Amino acid sequence: MIKMLPHWIGLPEEKVKHVDPTRRAMLKAVAAAPIAAAASASAKSTDRKPVRVSSMAGQETTGAPVTMEFLHFDDEIERFRQTMRVTRSIEDNDDILFWYHHISFVVPLNQRPAPVARFEGIEFTRHERVDEHTYLHHGHNLSYPRDLATGKFSDTAINPVTGNRVRVPGFLPETLGPTHLLTPKGVYWTGDPSPDPMTGYYMFHRDGSHVVMDWLREPPHYAPQNFMETSYARATASDFLDHGITKLMTVTNGSYVLPYPEWLEMGDRPGHMLITWSGFKLNSIAELPIEFRERVEQEMPNRLKINREAFEEWNRT
Repeated sequence: MIKMLPHWIGLPEEKVKHVDPTRRAMLKAVAAAPIAAAASASAKSTDRKPVRVSSMAGQETTGAPVTMEFLHFDDEIERFRQTMRVTRSIEDNDDILFWYHHISFVVPLNQRPAPVARFEGIEFTRHERVDEHTYLHHGHNLSYPRDLATGKFSDTAINPVTGNRVRVPGFLPETLGPTHLLTPKGVYWTGDPSPDPMTGYYMFHRDGSHVVMDWLREPPHYAPQNFMETSYARATASDFLDHGITKLMTVTNGSYVLPYPEWLEMGDRPGHMLITWSGFKLNSIAELPIEFRERVEQEMPNRLKINREAFEEWNRT
């Protein structure tokens, strides 16, 4: 309980000189209350009912320390294969669908960050093997804004910095950037003037009954300097260790950092946007939530399939 107290409680005296004596006495009383309550509860512990606790999701509770170990692979090709199993699949050709929710935060300079809108969406991509351990990758995103308070679809929001109501567009880029190649060496982006691949950060670790992959994604070469995407993908350890499974059904979460989008109408105010998200890998469009899928079917049905033109063009050249 003490950890939940306001952060100014327990600061050195010189840090709280602005607090009047009456309020300071009140804060000290508030800080002392949980300790007194805990002592009282301890004295009456014989009267308490047994405490019930839940286990971590998918983790058997045995009372023993949770297993934690970093996983390392013999070579970059094996690490790449495991990365593909987690983020995509190791089938030669496959469509990969992620469904997610994310919340967008305004992060102004010298002000407290604040949420502005939430979104529900999909990332729908395809890969095709074009060489040994080399996959052509292409796809798109689609998301619709939802009201922070109600969760209902909404195309407006209040900018917490300016106080203005702004129109929030859906996230509808045509692609995930240019067509690119996924390889053990990194990502080769079409149009990148550099011959070198973009590399990211990957780390696998066994956490109890799960294997987690930490991932700092390779940005496209044209991304702004302050763009960053990091994520965590989790599969059950039993699935991960079953090498007959070519496509791991993962739970994922992460965050983006990017410049303010135009719809926020921030003008020249310094700062950036932070997006935090969580989602699941799905097997097919049929698994999407009904409300979301029906809206896409009515408004943008072409986003429920992969545009194959990039793959056809690659095969022609």
